[in-house]
Parts: sequence; structure tokens; C-alpha cells
Amino acid sequence: MNRIFQCVGLFLLLLASACSSSSSGKTYTIGLDPHFYSIESIGREKNLLGFTTDLMSEVSEHSKQPITLKQVNWDTLFQGLQSKQYQAVLSGMPPYNFNETTYTFSPVFLKTGPVLVVPANSSRKSIADFNEREIGIISDSKNITLIEKNPHTIIRTYDAIPKMLDDVSTGIIEGAIVGVLPAEAYCNDLYQGKLKIVTAPLNEDGLRLISLKDNEKMLMQVFDKAIHDMQSDGSYAKLMQKWGLSS
Repeated sequence: MNRIFQCVGLFLLLLASACSSSSSGKTYTIGLDPHFYSIESIGREKNLLGFTTDLMSEVSEHSKQPITLKQVNWDTLFQGLQSKQYQAVLSGMPPYNFNETTYTFSPVFLKTGPVLVVPANSSRKSIADFNEREIGIISDSKNITLIEKNPHTIIRTYDAIPKMLDDVSTGIIEGAIVGVLPAEAYCNDLYQGKLKIVTAPLNEDGLRLISLKDNEKMLMQVFDKAIHDMQSDGSYAKLMQKWGLSS
């Protein structure tokens, strides 16, 4: 009888140990382009790499799920996913109808969309405040549609962000639409005290975790829950602050 109890006790101990280990018992590998060509990240690539590396480490710790990052060239990132060299990728590729049949997308965990930049002493807070006023935008930017929604705004196109922001700073134009990451870099450095960001990102562009369609449901659930928990306990905001990023 004692031997039976000992065996039952050993089984329960092993069961408890298994339950306290990782949620799926496998190690996930996530592909990542360290240059972030899929988003407008001018000058902030090192910040993004540091942030995503720390973030995935925190996700692994929160979920007790082993996760490793694999740096991959941007032009082969999704080829590696298709050939199952890794289970998911971190990318700024947006979900469209045509690619949602191939991939599963997490919600955006880091917004990288466009923001409105104005002079530091300006009272304007939105594109709607630019009736008969000029807003600058890069000539080939898809975000020109954001300005076109207000037909009374005057659009001036530019070939480069520095020239555009210099014109905002000197009063030639009164605002500009710029991706949040380069906008932060310029407003916090070269144009500190001269320019400011007055909106949150104006669309849902940003970094997502992307897997093959329905292939990694457990990973996507683990990731989403870990991000939610980190946002709730403040650890996500601390990471953003550490790497000089805006939420």
C-alpha cells in the first residue's frame, strides 16, 4: 500500500512539474528583419531592434514559453516563414483581404503610422485645423489620402523629410505628415523645442506578429495574452521608455 501511495505521489509531482513548464513544450523561433524595411523607421532601427528583442524576451518570461529571435534579410523573411524555418515573423506588413487568406495577423503591438508635426508654438491639433493652409507630405506616400479627406487643405509634396520639416520650422508651411518613428527622432533631436507632434498615429500601420494561416494558434494566443498582461502591469510602457519609443 505504501508503495502505491509513493507511486501516486511521484505521478502527481511529475504532473505538477509539467503543468508549471511552458504552455506547449516547444521552442518557438520568430523571424525578424533587423533593418525594418517594412516600416518607416528612418534612423530608429537600433531602437526598434532593442525594443523587439527585449519585448520577445519579456513575452517568453510572462508566458513561460521558450521563444528565440532569428535575424533574417528583409527579402527572404516571408520565404523562410513559408518554408517553416520559423513559426512566425515580426513585420509591418498590413493585413489586406488578399493576404489574410495566407497569414494570421496579431493586433498591432507597436504603432508606426503617420502623425501631424507642427511648429512648437502652433495651436493646431488636427488636419481639420488646416483649412486653406499647407501641409507637407512625401510625394510617394500612401498617407496622402489622410489629407485629401479634408478638401480645403492645401497639399505640398516633398522628396525628403529633412527639407519638409525644415520648411515647417521656418514657417514656409504650417504642418507635415510624417511617420511617427522619424517624427520622434527629428522632434527630439534636430528640431527639439522647434517642432512638436500633436496627434497619435493616424492609422493602424505597425509591427505585428504574423504566422501562416491558422498554423500557430497557440503562439498567437500566448503572444496576445503576454502583450495584454505587460500593458496592464506597466512593463510594456517601461520598455517603450527604455528604447525612446512612443506608445
